[in-house]
Amino acid sequence: MEPNKWTIKSYAKINWVLEILNIRKDGYHNISSIFDIIELFDIITIEFWDDEKWSVDIHSNVKELERENIIYRVFEELNSVDTRGKYRVNIKLEKNIPLGGGLGGGSSNAASIIYFLYYKRIIDIPSAFRMCKSLGSDVLPIFMTYLYKNHYIFCFERQNICVPHTKFYNSIYNFFLVFSPFRVNTKQAYEEYDKMIKNRDLFIGYRTYRFLSFLKKGMIREYFYYLIHNDFEKIIYDYYKNIYFIKEMIYDCCGKENVRVFLCGSGSTLAVITKDERCDVSTLKKVIEDAGLVFREVNVWF
Repeated sequence: MEPNKWTIKSYAKINWVLEILNIRKDGYHNISSIFDIIELFDIITIEFWDDEKWSVDIHSNVKELERENIIYRVFEELNSVDTRGKYRVNIKLEKNIPLGGGLGGGSSNAASIIYFLYYKRIIDIPSAFRMCKSLGSDVLPIFMTYLYKNHYIFCFERQNICVPHTKFYNSIYNFFLVFSPFRVNTKQAYEEYDKMIKNRDLFIGYRTYRFLSFLKKGMIREYFYYLIHNDFEKIIYDYYKNIYFIKEMIYDCCGKENVRVFLCGSGSTLAVITKDERCDVSTLKKVIEDAGLVFREVNVWF
């Protein structure tokens, strides 16, 4: 029988706000964050054959992902939930989101496949939520961005509580990514952050609440530039000096008053936001590329 074949886009995520509130008794952290997706994506081609159980083969342009990949866990989970049919699946993964960049590429691959299965009515929404929560803290928020398009996703506790909020579109900013070859060890970053964390007995962090307040008042357009925050920057720039030097290189080129540079998440990718024509983008691009780094303009609705 000829297989059914589909192609889906698996989008990178970004944290506009990421606050680490406290350490939980189970060793994890309570987080207060705001998730969004950007116009950078992996391409996943899926082929299905009827079978007696779920199984998957993965082929990728990044060979290490054929051996170790969260997608394998997605299909393991499918054998423990109710599904409409069971299939042998072949996946071709064209990886464009850099590994270790803090853009949630692996989690997005899992979330996009789970959403696809839900969209095709192979699994129901309770099963989709259950799978997302079992696969990692970023999977559910990214799944929610597919479920609630054109929304910010506010995330709390272990990011197992996700609340969508409608976006107000904004076109006065330009958005770029700078990919560096340095991979951040997220586990190590958390361990270093734990040495300085001041446990805050809060459900929502101050920066998250401030973003939400400006959003509800219709003032996000004017102040978005100043509402971005990432607690990981307190650690990453100290322990990964090369990433700090990239940030300072961008500020030296454009001036701190003209651009906002920040970490996308818990990885090494830097985001650059410019307002109107305050920064000579062609000069910045040349400076970045002359340093052997990748500079990419990305569409994103603020």
